[in-house]
Order: sequence, then C-alpha cells, then structure tokens
Amino acid sequence: MRPRTVILACFVLGTGVTGLVLANIRTSRPVNPAASPISFSFAVAGDWHNDWNGTGETRKVVTAIAQASPNFAIALGDLAYNDSAAVAKSWCLNYKSIFQNVLVVAGNHESGESNKAPMDVYNEYCPFPNIGASFIPGTIVDDHVTSYGYEYAFDYPADNPIARFILLSPDVQWKCCGLSGNFSYAQGSTNYQWVSNRIAEAKSRGEWVIVGWHKDPMSSVYPSVPQIWKDIWNLMFQKNVDLLLVAHEHVYERTYQLKCGIQSSYCISNNSPSTYQKGGGVEYIIQGTGGAPFHATGSSILFVRGEQSDLDHGFMKYTVSQSSLSGHFVSVDSGFSDGFTINAPAQAPSPSSQELLFNYRLNPLVISDDDQSGLYTSNIPKNVTLADSSTVKVSGQNSLRINIAPSTGTHYPEIMYRFTSPINVSANEFVSVHWYGQDTFLPVSIRMMTTYYSDQFTFDFVDNWEGWGRLIVPTQSFHVLIGAPSWSKISDFAIVVDSAAFTSPVTFYMDRATIDSGLDQFYLAEQNSFL
Repeated sequence: MRPRTVILACFVLGTGVTGLVLANIRTSRPVNPAASPISFSFAVAGDWHNDWNGTGETRKVVTAIAQASPNFAIALGDLAYNDSAAVAKSWCLNYKSIFQNVLVVAGNHESGESNKAPMDVYNEYCPFPNIGASFIPGTIVDDHVTSYGYEYAFDYPADNPIARFILLSPDVQWKCCGLSGNFSYAQGSTNYQWVSNRIAEAKSRGEWVIVGWHKDPMSSVYPSVPQIWKDIWNLMFQKNVDLLLVAHEHVYERTYQLKCGIQSSYCISNNSPSTYQKGGGVEYIIQGTGGAPFHATGSSILFVRGEQSDLDHGFMKYTVSQSSLSGHFVSVDSGFSDGFTINAPAQAPSPSSQELLFNYRLNPLVISDDDQSGLYTSNIPKNVTLADSSTVKVSGQNSLRINIAPSTGTHYPEIMYRFTSPINVSANEFVSVHWYGQDTFLPVSIRMMTTYYSDQFTFDFVDNWEGWGRLIVPTQSFHVLIGAPSWSKISDFAIVVDSAAFTSPVTFYMDRATIDSGLDQFYLAEQNSFL
C-alpha cells in the first residue's frame, strides 16, 4: 500500500530549509494582494452581562468598541445572563444603539444549558450584519431555519477576501430553539467535517483562518483538556489555524504560539511573548471580558506570563492585513494592555494545483525495512512489544508494529536499532521514516546517537494525523539532546514516544527508515511517486 499524499516533510524554497510542515500544498484561488484592502479590524469579547446603565461595565465595553471603529464585532456567547426573551431583545437593541455591526455566537447562557434565554431571539435582534461578507451556513439549523449564531462562517471582505471566520458552539447543551442535546464535534461527525472543510478551503486560498466559539477547552486554571474536546481541539492544530478565540472564563489571557495543545513546553512553537510567524502555530486567546463578574487566572506553561488579567473588562481589537495579523487588548478599567503580531512571509510559495514532494537519490542507506521486529529492542519489554505486520505496510513485505500497553510508569517507551559498528553519515542530508499516525497528539522523537545514552541528537514531532505519512528530516533540523553527538559516528537509531502514562493501549506502525541525500530537488507528485 502506498502512503497517502498528505505527508509530513521538510521542504526547501531556494536555499533555506523552512521546517517540518504538511506537504499537502494546494491553492485554487490565491489571495491577490493588489486587490485586497490594506487592512481591516474587528473586536471580540464574550461574557457580557446586562449592565447598560450610565457607568455599567457592559455599556463601557461596547462604547470603547465603538470608539475603536472596527469593521465589526463578535460577541462570543454568554450575553445577557437572563431567562427572558424580552431581555435578550433589549440586550441587542442596547448594543446596536452604540455599535451596529455585531455578530453573535451562542454560549451556555443562550442555549438553555445554564439559562432559558432563547438564542433565536438574539439572532432575530442581532442578525448577521451588513458588513460586506457572504454568510456560509453550517450544519446546525434551528426552528427558524438558520445556522447563524450556532455554526457559520464568512470570508472578509467579500471581494478578494484575506481572512475566513469560522464560528461554532461545541460542548453546548441545547434546550431551546428547536434544538436538543449536545452537537458532536468528534472526528467523523458532520460538524467536525464541516469545520475541517471550511478551514481547508481558506488555507488553499492563502487566507488567515480565525476560529471562535464560547467555551474554553483549556485555561491557565484548568489546563487539562476534557475528552469531549479532544477531536475539535486537535483539529485546530492539525489544520494550523491562525487564531482560536474563546471566552467562558471571565478573564483575559493568551498562549504562546502553539503547535499542539497539551501541557508540555514542546507544544510552544515560538516562545516570543509577542511576535510570531504565520504558519508557525495557533495563537489561543481567552477574552471573557465583556462585563460579567471576574474569575481568577492561574499558571500554565503554555500561557504568556504577565499577559493575563482577572481585573479588567474590555475587548480584543484585531487588525488584519495581507502581511500581518495583530491583536491588542483594550481595557476599560485600568492601564493594563497586551498585544501580539503574527507576520506573514514576505513571499508565499508559488501556487500549484499539485502536491510538491521531494526527489531523493535511489541508493539510500536503509536502516530497516523488512522483518524489523528482530532488529529493534524495547526499553520496557513488558509494556512495549514489537511484531511484523504484513497488512499495514508501505514497502517490502511488512512493517514494524509497536504495541504500547496501558501503564503509569516513569519511563518513556523507546525502540532502538543498534548498528553493527558506528557509521559516518556526515555527508548525508536527511533521515526518513514512514510513520502510521494514530492522531494521539503524543509527542514523538527520532533519536540519532553516538553513545547510548550520553550523546544524542533528537528531532521531535507530534502524532497528529491518521494513516501513513513520510517524515523527511534534514540533519540540520536535529538538535543536541545531551552530550556531544557526532554525525560521523552514529551508533544507534531510536524512536521515543514522549509520554510515561498510557490509559489505554496504543498501536503505532513504522516502516522503511533510511538516511539519504538529495533535498535540493523536488518534483510534482503526479509525475512520479516516492518509494
């Protein structure tokens, strides 16, 4: 069976290796910078309350939004905190008397989960505004035959858009509006696939991708992501959206740019507090600061230290252009502020309707291919067992099946191949491994060692896809893990799953590990195929 064409690979543009990316490069309608606007802005906050008197916090925030003159505002759920349809109507009328162009997204206080306030009343009196954008309906439809407020998307602006907005309501219990229960965003569900498709469309056109919903899967106080969120949360990182905007916690805080969403420093793709690159990861922001009483912030390795507030109502103002996306928190209570910028590459890759893969020389140094279970050893034999699989494979007769049993030990599972004698690979350019992803979102390391255990190179990736993928890792992308390893004296090759606790069994597959050269050439996948 051939590997899927959606593969993990390092690719070269000009003379610089740009890093590990999904080599599924498709563009059908690229953004035309000349025809796009210089920039636009939008405001975001959630958890508003219903405080509209002269000094009320809700009024103060909406007034500050109007003074900031964004093109539109997004109210991320939990609006009036009241059961009354009349209050829902007046909330919209009050908001729109100060600032007209507001879009709403449902929270648990509009669904009947925490209050009986009907979301369809908010939809009626805060309808999708005339902002020059085409409404893209989702799969959730209420008794008024609309998906607005529940699950929808739009591109902005309508002509030559530079950003796509995707607004959802995961993990919200419905008891109103002709809806009931909790709509599943589990992988394979209609809702999950709708989101995945909308992201893919925008990515293919080079747009910024901005996703928003009410409830926060993770915060500095609650850093562990509940199981119900796993699939839609992981999808944000798999698809590498630019912004993920949430509320629910009545605080302001944001993470570093992240490549995954587990509590590990490995997930931080850029540890700058404020400057990032487009495509480098997800910027996750909690802005539950519209006017409701405050919650507390906590401490988490993923959140930018010092850039949190549980004492400030306000909103985030985001400014979007072809070249950058920036965010700035505006407080109505103090001098607290925070901001960040995501810069787009100066020049995007040339558009192609075909996938770009690597050409490589046909005489690689093969570490392992067939009958691999007898070539590798496990560091935890009672928990990690190896076998050959003739049914799930890439090339040759079989692949290596790696079975990891449930455990709560202190050692990370590792499989290791030891060369008969140390080899000199200093003239080679990359290491290649075929890996069958199980979408576990576990961090995995490829290790090249001079002396076990004291001298090691490592390259880390996340198991965040399903099916076969080929990893092509330039030697220069490895970093020294420990000691003083040398490419001229490699004694061991290993794969390490960087987790000590497994609550359920996991099976991975690996095939055809090689060391090779030839990264300076790439070719169209449909003109050839890789081995």
